[in-house]
Amino acid sequence: MANSVQAKIESDEALVLLREITANPHVTQRQMSARAGVCLAKVNYLLRAMIEKGLIKTENFLTSNHKAAYIYHLTPAGIEERARMTVRFLRKKADEYDQLREDLRLLEQNEAAARIVSQDFISQDIAARNIIPLSILSQDDFTGCQPASR
Repeated sequence: MANSVQAKIESDEALVLLREITANPHVTQRQMSARAGVCLAKVNYLLRAMIEKGLIKTENFLTSNHKAAYIYHLTPAGIEERARMTVRFLRKKADEYDQLREDLRLLEQNEAAARIVSQDFISQDIAARNIIPLSILSQDDFTGCQPASR
């Protein structure tokens, strides 16, 4: 059971919830849902998992509308877990950045190779057809030429 609880709270969404609770203990599940970009049911699911693991605790209170609401508090274990999750998140993002940078380098390398191959192909095609590329002609080569009539 402990492994399933751990798997539940290792998500980026759980880290967002812990940050929201830290910033505003009076935050509602609806507000957390909107800020984390996940459905209300998932917020409830993650909060229950964090309560079960002892990362947060709740206090009931009545709002001005006489509805039951909660105040969320991070426990010392919750503060430690939030720090660990933040480090894992930053490492994951750094690894993703490194991978994207490598992918970009390979794309640029492949693009340069494709340009060389393309230029070779064009040069071979020009040579095979005995075509004179316009880039090597000078203005003098066009002296006395008249535009084609229609």
